[in-house]
Order: sequence, then C-alpha cells, then structure tokens
Amino acid sequence: ASVGSYSNSRLFLVGTDFGPPLFVGIVGTYWASDWFLLELEGDYLLNNETVNVLAGPRFRTAAFPIGLSAGLKAGIIYNAFNGVRFGISPQVGADMLIADHVLLGLHYALDVPIGSRGVDHRIFMAMGYRF
Repeated sequence: ASVGSYSNSRLFLVGTDFGPPLFVGIVGTYWASDWFLLELEGDYLLNNETVNVLAGPRFRTAAFPIGLSAGLKAGIIYNAFNGVRFGISPQVGADMLIADHVLLGLHYALDVPIGSRGVDHRIFMAMGYRF
C-alpha cells in the first residue's frame, strides 16, 4: 500500500477548489529475483480525481537491508478532464527491510498521460510485506 503527495502541471479552471494534493494506492509485486520485480499498481489522486492502473518492471539492487530501485510502468490514466489515456510512469526509489518480511520505501514517480496536457509528480511512502 502507498500514500503520498503529488503536484501536477495541468491547467485547471480558475476558481475551482481541488483540495489537498494527496493520493492513495495499492501495489501487487511478483519478486522474480532479489533484483527483478513485476508490479501491478492502482492509484487514486484525490484532488483531480485521477485513477492510474499501471503495470511494469522494476529493477532493484539486491542489497539488504537497503535497496535502490528504478522502473518503468505503463497503463491507463483516467481523469474527468481528459478521459482515458495511455500513460507511462518512470519511477525511482529506495526501500528498507525492517523486521523479517516488512518493507518500507520512499519513491518518486512521474505520470505522463500520452495525448494530454500536463504530468503528475508523485512522492510517496510505501509499506509492504514480502512473502
């Protein structure tokens, strides 16, 4: 699961109140090895009501307890202003193994909807359990 903040570069209607720039998300990860992961992610960005459904690989240093990672996800990015768009999301981050199977991470993602104006910059903390 992930929770974070984001900013965007989209132009909105003047006088509209979109609330705080927060988002929530959930990620399912298949660890093919300690350094190669396949992920499926769903996010909801609260103030502009954007939904991301993204999938793709992430490469991680095989070091423990702290590891660095970089990945590229692609999929559907939907919001009420632009409708459904195909998008890409390059991501970088670091995570730390705390306890036996619990991971805590800090990540950055750039969500780029193709054919739409603007991008979303997400900075977030993720917490997960590795089976």
